[in-house]
Formats: sequence, C-alpha cells, structure tokens
Amino acid sequence: MRDGVKLQTVILAPADQHEALPILFRRTPYGVPENPPQQMPASWKELAQDGYIFVIQNLRGRFKSEGVFDLTSQVDLSNPKSTNETTDAYDSIEWLVKMYPTTAAK
Repeated sequence: MRDGVKLQTVILAPADQHEALPILFRRTPYGVPENPPQQMPASWKELAQDGYIFVIQNLRGRFKSEGVFDLTSQVDLSNPKSTNETTDAYDSIEWLVKMYPTTAAK
C-alpha cells in the first residue's frame, strides 16, 4: 500500500495463462483461504472455466494483513501516505493490473 503496509492476498489464476484475463477482486475482514480450494465453489465454476483470475484480500489489520483495522477511517487528501479502505482498494487494483494485465487494461 502507499504507506508500505502489506495486505494478505490470495490470487488464484490459471496456470497456463498466456493472454489478458479478467479479475474478480474481493476484499474481506473475515479471512482469506490459507490453501487453494480442494473443490471449486459452484458459484465460481463457470467463471473459472472462462479464465477469470480470483483475488481475495484481507482488509488492513485483519488476520495476516499488516496495519490497524479501522473500517470507517477518514483519509487526509493532503497527505499522499494517508490511507483508508478506499485507498487500499485503489492501490491493490493498481498493483493487480500491473501484475496481471487484463482485457480491460488493454
């Protein structure tokens, strides 16, 4: 994140990715899976077949994410290192698009 905090993030992507793929991104205060799922959730099955990349991220200060959890925090727009859930989401999406070029980024 812009202030150096690292957020616990799980990325499930097709192993044979050779082209830009869409990303489904979910942020949660309830924990991310420690291991890949043994079985694909039914709600993800068709999306996985279409090649979606699934990203699940713990909010700041939750589980193995660094920082302090404050869901209703304000952000000081005059300070470029000030953070809240909005800036964390923005920074995460910006990083994901750099790491995994998507069809939307082309």
